[in-house]
Amino acid sequence: MLFYAKSRTYFFNPYRTLSDQEIDEKFNRTDEKGERYYDDSSHIFRPMGLGLRPNLCFEWRGFKNKTPAGWVLSKDRLEEEYQKGNIVIRSDGRLERRKYLRDFVGVNLSNFWEDIPPAQGDEKLGYPTQKPEALLERIIKASSNEGDTVLDAYCGCGTTVAVAQRLNRRWIGIDITYQSIALILKRLADRYPDEWPAIEANILLDGVPRDLESAMALANRKDDKTRKEFEKWAILTFSRNQARINEKKGADGGIDGIAYFLLDSDANGKAIFQVKSRPGTRADLATLNSDRLREKAEFGFLICTGLPTKPMRDEIAAAGKFKHPLLNREDDRLQVVTVAELFDSPARLGVRLDLPMGRKDAVKSAAAKGDGDKQIGLDL
Repeated sequence: MLFYAKSRTYFFNPYRTLSDQEIDEKFNRTDEKGERYYDDSSHIFRPMGLGLRPNLCFEWRGFKNKTPAGWVLSKDRLEEEYQKGNIVIRSDGRLERRKYLRDFVGVNLSNFWEDIPPAQGDEKLGYPTQKPEALLERIIKASSNEGDTVLDAYCGCGTTVAVAQRLNRRWIGIDITYQSIALILKRLADRYPDEWPAIEANILLDGVPRDLESAMALANRKDDKTRKEFEKWAILTFSRNQARINEKKGADGGIDGIAYFLLDSDANGKAIFQVKSRPGTRADLATLNSDRLREKAEFGFLICTGLPTKPMRDEIAAAGKFKHPLLNREDDRLQVVTVAELFDSPARLGVRLDLPMGRKDAVKSAAAKGDGDKQIGLDL
């Protein structure tokens, strides 16, 4: 096992704690006070194969060394352990050495950590390189104390961040894509619903658009990959990180993202998103509606930089409304949201997606019946 430190001032604790089951199995005895220990009497005398140590051959409290190799401890150490209650003289006249749970610092970590399974159940987010939280918990506990700062320069789906938050560490997470940042924010919000407002208030986001000017600067970057981040940011911000980004390069069929909502207990409805870094047009909405019909989606959302014009409003009206089968609610099948509306202002909060019976698990799970052949992944 290797670890690196910037200076000689560092913390490193290469031990892991025992599980409750391991404690029950190892510390299987209790003393007169009810304290747990295990019998380590086999380590009172040195095995003969270790060779003679004259300085460890002596009489102590009427006991002589049983083997020519002598005692394991010096006479002073034997007496110290005896006074602590770690070595006792039993009623049958035999010596017993006790290893107490109270003195146990943990299991020394080896180079092979076979006791940690992969991420499972609700912890699994579908991220291709996701690590189990138990692994990061061990690393963070081994190398930091509460209040210390943990840095993950490639934070992906945020396992390090989530565990650092739970273990009362400050943290810094860095990733190149807004999709990863959005997933981390969602993960924290889902994991700590009661504490989330306070956590969110203390999070500093750098490199994420904070106003229309910075959003457009991201949209107008020259390289395609960076411009794609503008689309991801717009969709995930509008959808409260609930949409799935379409990652098909050059073959997205005009669809930049998808979100799901429940039609009933067995079937999903679908909303598709298209993002433009310019004002929208009637032709954009006509194309969006055609794509919506092709994809059998109930809604189509166009995110662009300008308010809908009269021809665009006519196209919205022509597409009609969707009435949810279980709710007394009707919504336009086509809707337009401007980039400027995504930001909070003194007069109002930013506009966010409001689907009837919207699903909040679509980012990390397979779709329900009605779209059951599609696995919602997070490959970047």
